[in-house]
Amino acid sequence: MKIVVVTHYFPEHGGGIEVVAQQLAVRLARAGNSIAWFATKEPATESTAAPGACPVRGTNLVERWLGIPYPLWNPVGLIRLLAAVREADVIHAHDCIYLGSVAASLGSLLFGTPLLITQHVGNVPFRRLIFRRLLLLANSVVGLRVLNRASAVVFVSVSPKSYFEGLGFATGRGVLIVNGVDRTIFKPLGPAERDVARARLGWPRRRAVFLFVGRFVEKKGLSLMRALAEQIPQPLWCFVGWGPEDPGNWHLPNIVSLGRLTHSELARVYAAADLLVLPSVGEGFPLVVQESMSSGTPVAVSSETARAIGGLEDVVWHAPPTMQNFRPLLEKLAADESALQTRRADVQAFAESHWSWDACAEEYSLLLNEICGH
Repeated sequence: MKIVVVTHYFPEHGGGIEVVAQQLAVRLARAGNSIAWFATKEPATESTAAPGACPVRGTNLVERWLGIPYPLWNPVGLIRLLAAVREADVIHAHDCIYLGSVAASLGSLLFGTPLLITQHVGNVPFRRLIFRRLLLLANSVVGLRVLNRASAVVFVSVSPKSYFEGLGFATGRGVLIVNGVDRTIFKPLGPAERDVARARLGWPRRRAVFLFVGRFVEKKGLSLMRALAEQIPQPLWCFVGWGPEDPGNWHLPNIVSLGRLTHSELARVYAAADLLVLPSVGEGFPLVVQESMSSGTPVAVSSETARAIGGLEDVVWHAPPTMQNFRPLLEKLAADESALQTRRADVQAFAESHWSWDACAEEYSLLLNEICGH
């Protein structure tokens, strides 16, 4: 098959959607399919690991000014995308309201090329009312039309599926396919290896380390993380990621900000930490939760995230993402090393039995062949 892949960025941007697209595209290419991947070219990026990369020039002002990752593509890139869609057997676009996805939907309509949409994100409860209204308008007017016109729609978890069904997407039409995780990279360390990793990171051996991984933006719960770090001083709070709200600028004595890391560096940080804390909202199912659990590190997440996957509520700690709910939970865990250690085997076992990129890619391959009529 000739597959046109469409994302807002390439994997070098560091977001979960791009990582999912990369894992699937690599495996689909390995199976003999031809990939043409259209996404925004980052000005500072000389090359990309994306198979079949077709970089599109555009502006990233929206993310720089507002913290919302929405690149604006130039007309030449959109024309190139439509030309590729015309020659393709199928389109695989990620999320429905990005400019590339909308253009791919238009190309599907014009040329009759089947379109598969993977919807990662549902509602994002921004603090600013105007952002919430704009997102609702975009999803209701643009996103819903793109999803309804698609040949097939995959949701990565229950959360975005329920959200769009509430907006009017046909109940039961969307397919649920959970993302995989690369367990060759994200895997546990033995006790001695963990001690070495913590020493290299400069972390105390006996002090709990609470880890945050993700973009430093509003929807990830950064304001709540800051309040928790201020009011729960016992653990060391480690932040990995990038964005406009860098925790390194909070000047708190119990915070370490490591910035962006490679996957291999991040894997050791996961395995060395005691708990991943992610009070984010408006996400389908964050890859960082899967990566942390595969590394044997327990997680504390919002109740919304815990409900995203069946059975997850039984092996993660979860609460509504508010100070009055998260603070007592984390205070208790900071003082209970045995609870953190006991949970490590449980989360690793859950990850091993539920998440595989190969199995995930096989489901996508079957679906793509089905909508192509192969």
